[in-house]
Amino acid sequence: MKKSILVLGLYGLIGSVFADVNDDMEIYIVKTNKPIKRIVVNKPNTAAKTQKMSISNNIYDKCFDLAGVEYNVPPNLLRVIAQVESRYNPYAINYNNNGSYDMGLMQINSSWLPTLAKKGIKKDDLWNGCKSIQVGAWILSSNIKKYGLTLEAIGRYNSPNAYYKNKYTQMIVQTYKQNRAQLIALN
Repeated sequence: MKKSILVLGLYGLIGSVFADVNDDMEIYIVKTNKPIKRIVVNKPNTAAKTQKMSISNNIYDKCFDLAGVEYNVPPNLLRVIAQVESRYNPYAINYNNNGSYDMGLMQINSSWLPTLAKKGIKKDDLWNGCKSIQVGAWILSSNIKKYGLTLEAIGRYNSPNAYYKNKYTQMIVQTYKQNRAQLIALN
């Protein structure tokens, strides 16, 4: 049974295009309701396996790209956030000192659950890597609309607290630079 967990609209010169991801991690690219391309993305077998993925060879690449387009967020920034937050582990969970918890690939904080429920997104949906990327992109996009594409917007993805925000942006920038250096070395 196919359960649709992600639908987004992309608009451009070619008309309407929709992407759908099901529980088997199959991504369907559809134009005018007729499948034109089917991409199967393999599920990670273990957390250790997901931790070894590089920024440019990730099973969630299509999800990062689609979310980036949908929410006007750089896909590589989303990749770096996922790498820092969970090391690409869709089942990651982190319990915070304030009683909240972060879950999934993009470590969505539990404080977002009431807002997400109003949008039809359930807690269990966040264990799906692609859905987590969509939600993370939506949150980051909201910050970017308010603060621009700045370290402030990126830091607020993690926390509004100045100390944690600065610490987080340092990790994001450092990881981004390391990944960029690795990509340059490959070429």
